[in-house]
Amino acid sequence: MARDPLRKREQGFTLIEVTVALALLALILPAAYFSLGSGLKALESVRDYRQATRLLADSLEDLRSRGEEIIGQSGEQKEPFQGEYVLCYRVEPVEGLLYRCEVWICRGEEVVAEAVFLLMGGRGVES
Repeated sequence: MARDPLRKREQGFTLIEVTVALALLALILPAAYFSLGSGLKALESVRDYRQATRLLADSLEDLRSRGEEIIGQSGEQKEPFQGEYVLCYRVEPVEGLLYRCEVWICRGEEVVAEAVFLLMGGRGVES
């Protein structure tokens, strides 16, 4: 009984075809998984940076208004701020009535956003 060549194809895939397909799948899936994970981490990092930058802008205004109060403090100061964030700042005299104020927002030990501005006699003069 002669076999029809078209009929042979209907029987399914050969073992070699299945093995090659599985090998390709084994190479492609981990790469896709890791790139998706990296993308999600980058998205979370950007979200944290945006939130910390917003908080930093709010804190700069507060620190400028408390200028005289913070000028008298020495060393690095830390204040609990908006949940898991901590507001850190350091004020150093530059010359005369001019002071340099460094401000940064931390989450744990990680600095998420930072800024520097100058204070003169309790008023912010430059950011």
